[in-house]
Amino acid sequence: MRRMKYKTITAAITIAIVAFILPCASILSSAGAGMSAASAAPTASTVVVDGRDIVFDAYNIAGYNYFKLRDLALQLDGSPKQFAVGWDEAGDSIAITSGSGYVAVGGEMMGKGAEAKLAAPTSSKIFLDGEQTWFEAYIIEGNNYFKLRDIGRALDFGVDWDGDRDMITIDTGKGYTEEGDDSSGDNSGKAKDSESQGPLPVPVGNTIYNNGGAVVQFGDCFYFSAEEYDAQSESYKYGIYVRREGDAEKYRLLETEWMSDHIYIIDDNLIATNWLDQHYAMHRINIINGEADLQFFVASINHVDYEAREIYYTKPFLGDEGLYKSNFDGSGEHFLCHVKYEFIHKEGDVIYLQDISFDGGATHYAVLYTMKSDGTGLAKLAEIPALHDDLEEYNYSGDDYIQHMELAPGWIYMTVGNHQGSAGFFFGGLARVRRDGSAAEWIMALESTEFFIMDGWLYYNATSDEPPNENVYGGQRISLGDLSVKEYLGSDIYSLLNCAGGRLYYDGSLDFDTSALRSRAAPGAPGTPGSAEDVLLFDWEWLPEFEHFYYSYFRNVQPDGGYVFFTIYVKGYVDQDGWRGHDEYVAHYRVRADGTGLTLINESNICPW
Repeated sequence: MRRMKYKTITAAITIAIVAFILPCASILSSAGAGMSAASAAPTASTVVVDGRDIVFDAYNIAGYNYFKLRDLALQLDGSPKQFAVGWDEAGDSIAITSGSGYVAVGGEMMGKGAEAKLAAPTSSKIFLDGEQTWFEAYIIEGNNYFKLRDIGRALDFGVDWDGDRDMITIDTGKGYTEEGDDSSGDNSGKAKDSESQGPLPVPVGNTIYNNGGAVVQFGDCFYFSAEEYDAQSESYKYGIYVRREGDAEKYRLLETEWMSDHIYIIDDNLIATNWLDQHYAMHRINIINGEADLQFFVASINHVDYEAREIYYTKPFLGDEGLYKSNFDGSGEHFLCHVKYEFIHKEGDVIYLQDISFDGGATHYAVLYTMKSDGTGLAKLAEIPALHDDLEEYNYSGDDYIQHMELAPGWIYMTVGNHQGSAGFFFGGLARVRRDGSAAEWIMALESTEFFIMDGWLYYNATSDEPPNENVYGGQRISLGDLSVKEYLGSDIYSLLNCAGGRLYYDGSLDFDTSALRSRAAPGAPGTPGSAEDVLLFDWEWLPEFEHFYYSYFRNVQPDGGYVFFTIYVKGYVDQDGWRGHDEYVAHYRVRADGTGLTLINESNICPW
């Protein structure tokens, strides 16, 4: 077997210096985001820096030790991991420069707090070696305090915790390792029921992370849906699990009958859609104590509005079918419209729907509707003209459905068409409708339902019809300002998977056997290439070796707060039946945007042939 090159997987956010049970702290996209004022108690632990006992003015906030940034810089000055600290009052920013000597400004190492104090979130921007970065920091009496493990990780010095002696050790002669990392290389762990483990870690803050799939991160914990094969019973077990970074074990919160389609977290609630009694059901799990309850049967969760704390969902045919909304905890249910309308998108107070009440027989075109979020004002916005003439070579026929929608200034863009055949091939294309419904038009035929809008361009996957890349499937883009401006992005961008923050995320291999997840800067004006220096986020060589390997592909590629979350699928086949569509392996990963710190969230060998 060829095992993973990066099996010693470093966790990226396990930053507390506490004993066995750590609280799950919110991951922040900027200093202070989603944080609130907190009580800070003086840290009682002994601190040793390169063999020297040092008395720091440090505080413990919600189980995490925070050190004054300038105190750390002073004590590490002259060491291999020294760093400078700068302050830009006009720009309200803190600059950390690694490798530079520290210049004292006065006030460093001034006493040790003896009583609890109020800590306010730091709102200043933070730069590390000239690039804006993300730290969770607090201001206590005018000084900035940072988590010690955040700084240790950023500057790569050793941080250790000895619970028996209540001692924190800083060692600039070695590199940083995550707490609990024994370099065993196996983070998949063994599932345990949460009931036997006591209370789950308590989340801090209300920062929300959801990547649209069945894995989310909240604080330093991953929540995900998993399918595990039990060799003893020769059966599969499904459930919602939680695993803390650096912990080799995962804990089952809820046993389910199938894989959950979506997981959402807000406050201390986790909402998951699960298969139960031949229907989808929505479960709510209290992520503090692990208690779960059944909210109600649903056909699907269509939209989650975190700001308003609302869920939009469709109920199945149980006598009360239709589109509904309720509060995030399942209370305050409100009927919106009949089930003949399917939820597509929500922007502000406007919901976009399509009519799915096709009666069969004749071909029907997609019809787009709008409605207010309180269920009033249902009105037809536009009928999408058919693209069937452009699809004659595919022998296309059938009902058109809106598959994917994105809103842009003045226009609504969407893919419209149908999936046909046993493999579910998509037959359809790209269309757009004016926001006021005054015009609707087709743009082009497409082979994929997904597209991405960024910086005035629409990115999509298609087969190139222009030299020198005819008949090569890959990423392309079209200008929203002038639809006649279309560019092929290059044969090295085999399949676009997402666009965000000025970067393209794509599979950089034309060969299914060598899938590689990469990112690069998006091109600028027409004919201007983006940065050719791409970042390798994941390589097929880092996968285990499979006896029945057929091909691999990526899904749910989601950049989020300096990290990229993604799922990789490996398809296998069985010689006896000739079918090559079985999932042999599914794994969720997270990696830093610069390609470092690859973290395996969970892996499942679904087909144990």
